[in-house]
Amino acid sequence: MYKLSRLILLAAIPVYGYCLVLLMVLSFTKSPGFGWVLVFIGLIAVSRQRKKIALALSGAHGTAYWGGEEQLRRAGMIEARRGLILGRLLGSAKVGLMSGIKGLLDARLKAKDACRRFFSALQRRQPAPLVRLPQAITSVCFAPPGAGKSTGLVIPFLLTCEESCVVIDFSGELALATAEARRRMGHEIVILDPYKVVTS
Repeated sequence: MYKLSRLILLAAIPVYGYCLVLLMVLSFTKSPGFGWVLVFIGLIAVSRQRKKIALALSGAHGTAYWGGEEQLRRAGMIEARRGLILGRLLGSAKVGLMSGIKGLLDARLKAKDACRRFFSALQRRQPAPLVRLPQAITSVCFAPPGAGKSTGLVIPFLLTCEESCVVIDFSGELALATAEARRRMGHEIVILDPYKVVTS
């Protein structure tokens, strides 16, 4: 179904381009000023893209960069079903028809992902996808007390992870917050509490 939708959307792109060219031709014949305004706007857009590409290729700012949405998608970190939740990707996806068309033409994307990217690019408000660390075997987080390690990382992970977990929890905070939810998920909960921190 998604393959057919992708083909239909790809077939609609030349029709849309034809309509734009027809609009420009008609605007030149009816009111030449409006047509020149459209050409001027197009030239500005092209020149801005060329400047960005030239700056990126020159290496003026070095070659290191922060990974973007594409790198996160290729790594399987966006909309993953499992793994440590790192946060949400806010304001990263570009909005507009051109970014949607790029998503449709990207051969690395499956048809379902390409269609989703096309339609989400047309929305004014982008849904913020979850970013997870799905393939990590061992993770360490260092932060001072009260910084949000438990509430921001561990508790959301324990509430969404469907796999078995062994949790070392000296304060009992994690057991109090997640034990009942994990029991509803079908897990057997065993709390070893020799000092009666949680079970008293």
